[in-house]
Amino acid sequence: MSDVLLTVGGSVPWFVAALLIEGENIDPDEVTGLLDIAPDSAQRKGVALLPRRGEPRRVPWIGTWSIHLRPEQAPGCGVEDVVARLLDRIDVPLATWQSCLKGSRTRIYLGLVLDDWNRGFGFDPSVLRRMSTFGIIVDIDIHSDEVAAEAASAKCALFCRTLNDGQEPDEVLSEGTPPRWPISKPPTETSDGGVHWGSVSLLIYADDLDPDKISRLLDLEPCFVQVKGVTMPSRGGRPGRIPDIGLWQITLLSEEVPGCSLENAIRTVLDRIRVPDEIWRQVRAGTSRARISAKVDFDKSGRGFRLDSAIIERAADLDLCLDFDIYYCFGDDDA
Repeated sequence: MSDVLLTVGGSVPWFVAALLIEGENIDPDEVTGLLDIAPDSAQRKGVALLPRRGEPRRVPWIGTWSIHLRPEQAPGCGVEDVVARLLDRIDVPLATWQSCLKGSRTRIYLGLVLDDWNRGFGFDPSVLRRMSTFGIIVDIDIHSDEVAAEAASAKCALFCRTLNDGQEPDEVLSEGTPPRWPISKPPTETSDGGVHWGSVSLLIYADDLDPDKISRLLDLEPCFVQVKGVTMPSRGGRPGRIPDIGLWQITLLSEEVPGCSLENAIRTVLDRIRVPDEIWRQVRAGTSRARISAKVDFDKSGRGFRLDSAIIERAADLDLCLDFDIYYCFGDDDA
């Protein structure tokens, strides 16, 4: 479906995806009538819910209307396709949709499972544009367990040995048990703190890319460039590789902005594109592609982050992919 970057470890599994409309005064029945969709769950602020498994009746602090997807309902679908499926269910005029959001907000919640040492996911521009049109926020929680972490650690060690010694890694996979997370709660309650990130990069690439031209047009000094077919400098005594595509890249490292969240790091990189639309179209002329790529270091189950509507809208306007490459980070103390 998309031009989303594939990671070494492949796509991240997910255990739940949900589209929620939330507000203090939301009337779930009215939303159901406007959208002509029966919700998978709904609640009104202050109206006690039925007791579950012997627990006391919970009184919601906010009204919610939501539709959900589980992996068994969308076999074989990746994260981006699942989001598209949720959006496909909203088949009303934009004015009707906006009527549903009076005094409320809408967001997509994604519960992901890191079951190996490296997984990834992303959104292509067409999905970002659809989310932007609906004014959607995206909340992402990433989970794991000890079994998956041990398997991922072993897989990571094998991969490192493969890189260094040319050995073939064993296919060690683990089936972690994904949690069932309270998707109706706000992000501060659904995640155990923000994710750690290592870098956020803007990459522009094409077969015929001229990095110097890109630098001039954007008035930016790149961190890295390569030209298709032009041998790169040798590294570590090894011959320089010959790139099969041209690339221009700027990168923000986490150590450059201590304490910066992933969301603000993405916003910082996007803000570096300050040229008029006409100049940006020249940058993207021909067959060039562009993406924001974030490297996420995962060290504790329950970490999460948010993509607010402004980030989604800006990336969509620039026709960018948003990609997230997630790695287990071993040996660090939990923050």
